[in-house]
Amino acid sequence: RVNNQTTYTIYWRVSNTSNDVRDFEIISTLPAWVNFTGLKKANFAEEGFFYDSAARRMIWNINKLPSGTGVVLPVYEAIFQIAVSPTTSQIGQIIDITGSSQVKGIDDFTNQIINFLVPPIKTDLNGTIREGRAKVTQ
Repeated sequence: RVNNQTTYTIYWRVSNTSNDVRDFEIISTLPAWVNFTGLKKANFAEEGFFYDSAARRMIWNINKLPSGTGVVLPVYEAIFQIAVSPTTSQIGQIIDITGSSQVKGIDDFTNQIINFLVPPIKTDLNGTIREGRAKVTQ
């Protein structure tokens, strides 16, 4: 709803079925109509999980992501809360609540760079909510 805040909790879940990965990082820029509420938690590498307010980016740095994470080892999980305040120009639209997330690291065995983008999360939670309930209203 325009000029009303709606909060969302974003879950990043990381698993690794390949080789160990070093210098693993996830970065997502928040759109202008989205604010970080200050609530966040990670079950691994919490010291590397932070919000860069100047760049409006959530960042999670993990020095080493072991092979088997999420399979024989626990899933790595980071959780953060955002508040979305749509504007009148967004009425009738399904809007992004995060930017694309860049995922990168280095395969520890092959030394290959891993680098890919995950699409933005939208108010329809990427198709899990009926379109009519996900659009911005007045």
